[in-house]
Amino acid sequence: MMNFVRITENDSLFAAIYDDDEDNILYQIFENWNDIECLRKYFFNNISKLSYFGIPTVDRAIQRTIKDSNYFEEILLDVDSLTDLETIFEPIGQIDSAHCILVKNKAKRKEKINYESWLRVYAIKVDIGCYVITGGAIKLTEKMYESDDTKEELLKLEKCRNYLKSNGVYDKFSFMDFLKNY
Repeated sequence: MMNFVRITENDSLFAAIYDDDEDNILYQIFENWNDIECLRKYFFNNISKLSYFGIPTVDRAIQRTIKDSNYFEEILLDVDSLTDLETIFEPIGQIDSAHCILVKNKAKRKEKINYESWLRVYAIKVDIGCYVITGGAIKLTEKMYESDDTKEELLKLEKCRNYLKSNGVYDKFSFMDFLKNY
């Protein structure tokens, strides 16, 4: 079972609520990315991957994650026009998104401030200017299939895409109809 909640008032950004979760996935990832104890555990479990990014300590990784999380939260929750989301999200992999429906997308910090961000927000592009957030991850590997965390995000993207397709969603209008009738 999957539900969806509107994040922005202009019907451009939505987030999935999985099974019996109390909150939507976007709020859950922001909560996790700002939870110092959760981050400490995560980075200690993945400490060997931090050297790839030149991060000397777990505390530094936590600071960087919280900083980037605040940036993402501000950008995603302040979306006010159709073009904003189109500049934030990009398709995952090499595809011709003009000929595909319900395309798997990712968002990452595009501005580099002495480093490249490892935070990713994943979404299904329902239509131009309309996205459904399916999850997010700290991506410490080059490819998504190299980490259990990002492999799980690929599965969530596929699960959401299949769910929407099976319910007749193929563009923003059919998605809005689906939400009204759901």
